[in-house]
This record gives sequence, structure tokens and C-alpha cells, in this order.
Amino acid sequence: MSLGFPGHPRSTAVSWADWFPFIFFPFKIIVLGVGMFFSIKWHHDQAKKEKEEKERLAREAADEAQVAISGGA
Repeated sequence: MSLGFPGHPRSTAVSWADWFPFIFFPFKIIVLGVGMFFSIKWHHDQAKKEKEEKERLAREAADEAQVAISGGA
């Protein structure tokens, strides 16, 4: 005897609502995981870029100081 109610122990009817959590939650975890990965990567790349810029400016300042000390050329 099938009553046709989703979630009922003797039900044979399958509804999309029964499968929604099994599809949605893994998809949500994957999407959020990819988003977090790229967020962390972007911040890491920005810090690396900023560090390289500071090193370049320090190197240029040192070169200019060397030229000024040696009398210019």
C-alpha cells in the first residue's frame, strides 16, 4: 500500500525535494571551496606584488645613492 507521501516509509514516489540536499550541499561546498582558494591566492599574490615593488624601489634608491656618492656618471 503506497500512500505517495515523500518521506513516508512505504512511499514509492520520489520528489526533487528528496534529492535536493544531496545535490545542493556538495555543490555548495565545492563552489565555496573554489571561491576561498581563489580569494586566498589573490591576497597572497597581492602581498607578493607589494613586496616586490618595495624591493624594486629600495634597489633604485640604493643605485641613485651610489651614483650620487661616486660623483655621477
